[in-house]
Amino acid sequence: MEAHSISVYGEDGLTAVFVDPTSGEELKQAVLQNGGYKLTIVDLNWIPEEAGELTTFEVKPIIYLLDAEGTRTDLEVPAFAVNVPKTAITVTSPDVSAPVEVDSASSTLTITGTVESNTPTRLFWQGEEYTSAIEAETGAFTIEAPLVAGQAEYTLSATLARHGNISIPITLNSVVSELGVTMDALPSSVSGDTVTVTGKTEAGATVAAEGTGAGEVTLNADGTFSFTAQLAEAGYGLLDYTVTAQAGGRTGTAEFSLLRTPEIDAYSRKAQIFEYRTVLRNPNDSKGKIFRLDGTVESVEKVSDYQQLVIVHVDGDEDKPVTLDYFSGSELTTGRSYRFFADANGNVEETDSTPKMPRLNAWFAGRNEN
Repeated sequence: MEAHSISVYGEDGLTAVFVDPTSGEELKQAVLQNGGYKLTIVDLNWIPEEAGELTTFEVKPIIYLLDAEGTRTDLEVPAFAVNVPKTAITVTSPDVSAPVEVDSASSTLTITGTVESNTPTRLFWQGEEYTSAIEAETGAFTIEAPLVAGQAEYTLSATLARHGNISIPITLNSVVSELGVTMDALPSSVSGDTVTVTGKTEAGATVAAEGTGAGEVTLNADGTFSFTAQLAEAGYGLLDYTVTAQAGGRTGTAEFSLLRTPEIDAYSRKAQIFEYRTVLRNPNDSKGKIFRLDGTVESVEKVSDYQQLVIVHVDGDEDKPVTLDYFSGSELTTGRSYRFFADANGNVEETDSTPKMPRLNAWFAGRNEN
């Protein structure tokens, strides 16, 4: 701790009186011995109680001598400067050395830090006092600092008697967060003509659904919602949906797929005998038509929610490759022969390693013993 020493010289027996030039308060009386007296005073004692923004303070002590009769003799004392220490404060969270990202919907900012322990340090946020948040023994504090919509610049400050005030500017970077949208458990597959799906978002949000046959959304006050998809004309396969919620300038989405599968009896009754050349040459005319075909599994690859197979179909006296997107959960074995029920879905185009071949959505397969 910084200090200054003041030496006074004079005849033994005289009394030296030291006075604080700011407050007028008498600091010390001492009788001169051996021709003088030296007084050492910690610099903090010279600094005003409310130092404000001072960084240094000029001190010109008042010193006078008193003789035995009480006659006062003022001494000419040179001025000197003392450093005004800053009030100690450290912000441990968040990192305020750069703009702090906050959710645009946030109404408070949690700030933790420390000040000098066991001191009467006062803490302020935007001029409002939060001194009660300081734990005296450790100096630690945590405050929930209120935020004003649209305001980016704030100030955290601290004061301590005989110390310079300190202010920490805090800049906020408002980030528009995504609105949460969650879907409840979805069915593994749908075979009926309608399906109702449910989910949840923030209360007060508006919700819309897009996708095959998606109906109007029913929204409840607590943010839960539901809609029914009409699937009678949807066909079979993966049907994609997007649910979009909006609230307070924020948007959130949830994307999901429903696997619509046919009912086996009705589907198989519509099946035609697979004609390889007709389907290959007329993919648009054949698309959606249901076929029964036999083939031996050449390869199986897991793709997203289905298995992609390449089978060898015997067309007359020739082996012909066919790609099947197989949506059943049953496992098929390479090298085995199966009877499939599938609907045409265009062609797989030729590449350097594979020929052009028909592509079908397969839903049912049975072991072919023939």
